[in-house]
Amino acid sequence: MMTQPWVALGEAVNISKDRIEPSDYPDRMFNFVGLETIEGHTGNLLSHPLTSGNEIKSTKNVFKPGQILYGKLRPYLNKVHLANADGICSTDIYVLEPKANRADAAYVAYFLRSPNVLGVVENLMEGANLPRINQDNLLGIEIPLPPLDEQRRIVSILDEAEALRQLRARADERMAEFIPALFNQMFGDPATNPKGWPSFALDDVCDKITDGTHNSPPNTDSGIPYITAKHLRPYGLDFSLDPTYISPEDHRGIYTRCDPKCGDVLYIKDGVTTGLAAINNYDFEFSMLSSLALLRSNANICVPEYLWAWLNNPSVNYVMLQDMAGAAIKRLTIVKIKRAKILIPLLSLQHEFAARVAEARALQDQQARSRARLDAGFQALLHRAFAGEL
Repeated sequence: MMTQPWVALGEAVNISKDRIEPSDYPDRMFNFVGLETIEGHTGNLLSHPLTSGNEIKSTKNVFKPGQILYGKLRPYLNKVHLANADGICSTDIYVLEPKANRADAAYVAYFLRSPNVLGVVENLMEGANLPRINQDNLLGIEIPLPPLDEQRRIVSILDEAEALRQLRARADERMAEFIPALFNQMFGDPATNPKGWPSFALDDVCDKITDGTHNSPPNTDSGIPYITAKHLRPYGLDFSLDPTYISPEDHRGIYTRCDPKCGDVLYIKDGVTTGLAAINNYDFEFSMLSSLALLRSNANICVPEYLWAWLNNPSVNYVMLQDMAGAAIKRLTIVKIKRAKILIPLLSLQHEFAARVAEARALQDQQARSRARLDAGFQALLHRAFAGEL
């Protein structure tokens, strides 16, 4: 173990003041990074297109390879990216320039993403609705700063661990692509229907199509879970996202009309994620907001796994989202959902698909547990790295 001197972050990095007005270069294509482009906790950049200068209306920060992008708005989201290309970014992002012969950029980036820093940052935020960390508070955070050779040795260890996490992430991506590919292999592209499956209205293959309450009930500290569109993921409901609760009395009034059961397909019908479907795999009662529709398929015609995969198919999603009702807020109506057409393959083929989906889901669960172990191990390694224990 090596004793590491602790210094203020401002002794290791400067905050770049390089700015640009992209609108002065209307025809230039910029690598524009916003806060939403940086993945929290990993530092990875999410896929984003180049943006023309005439589409960017305000002053932006300029960054270069080897500089660190640090999200100052809601810093608990842990958005820290080590740039490997030129670009511009939102002014809600600090651009940190490591001082020559003092700090290694990758070392500083790993430190800023570490659990050691997150706890400190949460105590330094200012503002209620839009919490942020100001420049002085950020630069005042203490960082262990051994000699450059030692910094680079620590980075090499962390890079090896991060490479394992990236391999796991790529395996997860391939697994996520498996079910849509299987759907197209077994049933063909819904847009062209190459296998000639018969077409029915959704209302003809479902025993029930309805939506949640249109009047939000008052929240309570405990009671019956109450979910909205934010709780839906392609793999199902995610109750880890802080469901609110309502009283049993309010729930009972909602549940008499909209009673989600295990195996029902839930479908987002308004908001930014409109068109996303998920199967309810829970067997307890909960209430839903009107942003969600409930589709209970007739199992003798259409199995839930097929209906779920059908609704999430890109070709189907494109058709469903055309001509949505509403002016300010676009939404799918229950009437349109009921009238939407669905191709119905042989029931035996649907059951085969459902069985293979179940196998894929079991493998995804194993991968999720593996990912959780890798993530926990990596966070522990980060802690040890900056506690001088590597």
